[in-house]
Amino acid sequence: MKKSVIMLSLMATVVVISCVKKEEKPADTIIIEQQAPPAQTTEEKNGTSLEVTKDGVKFETKDGDKSTSVKVEGGN
Repeated sequence: MKKSVIMLSLMATVVVISCVKKEEKPADTIIIEQQAPPAQTTEEKNGTSLEVTKDGVKFETKDGDKSTSVKVEGGN
């Protein structure tokens, strides 16, 4: 009988200890500051673009300093 009382009280103690609400410390906040990348310019890149809409076709090409733009509208 003594052994069962000791075992029961030991198990009750373990249950109480494991169920005790633990205080959680807030996590440390780390702030990392980074410089913003430089603003990008809206410089047109070399290449060709083609835009087709219900109103017509627009074709543009750029090669270095040379630029060509053709816009065809209507046709009805």
